[in-house]
Amino acid sequence: MINSVYSMDADTKSRFFRLLDLSLRAPGLPSKIIASFMKRISRQIIYGHIHTTNDILACLTLISNLVKRHPRTNRLLTRN
Repeated sequence: MINSVYSMDADTKSRFFRLLDLSLRAPGLPSKIIASFMKRISRQIIYGHIHTTNDILACLTLISNLVKRHPRTNRLLTRN
């Protein structure tokens, strides 16, 4: 079985998401890196790799916080 974030217990999973959020909080990170994390997490939700509602809400909260914190990623996410 592949070890995944979503197969961890609740405490380890919340710690992982908190540390991920802290590491992506830096204002000096390039927009491409932040947008790629948001896209990768959203693909995990879309393809059904995340099963529980709590995990989906945690991922959506992380993505929305990243969009609010880094508005310069909007042009990468909504290209025409």
